[in-house]
Amino acid sequence: MKISTTFVSLVPVALVVIGITFPHASVGMLIGAIVLAPIFWWAMRQSPIAYDIGNRRLVVHGRLNGVHTFVLNGTVRYPAPPPRMRLFGSSGFFGHTGWFLDAEGTMVRAFVSRAEDLVVVGTDRGPVVVSPADPGAFAEAVRGGTVR
Repeated sequence: MKISTTFVSLVPVALVVIGITFPHASVGMLIGAIVLAPIFWWAMRQSPIAYDIGNRRLVVHGRLNGVHTFVLNGTVRYPAPPPRMRLFGSSGFFGHTGWFLDAEGTMVRAFVSRAEDLVVVGTDRGPVVVSPADPGAFAEAVRGGTVR
């Protein structure tokens, strides 16, 4: 999976290089790079590198200074099943990010860097799936009222 995702992430770069090198034969390649570059940027920005909880908030820190803040409602599910069906998002090299359906058919927002030890927290915008380094402590912090 990581090899194929790396390949896909290099496609916009290759399209730009080919477009600059052979401008007369590559209008379509430049258009493809223009379309793919923002999608690649979005996927990188969504991918989580850290989670913070406190003051009733979940803050997801992503690459490229991506920050996503959610108001917690105090509910938590751990261990949580992995997201099942991708509705819109990215899965692969940068993790699993975007909107998914879980095993029960509920739409969840995912900021998952690895597919094991998942925690689902209730927020003002619906359930959010995360993969913290210490999922048990993370879930207890939510349950224990630390975030209220």
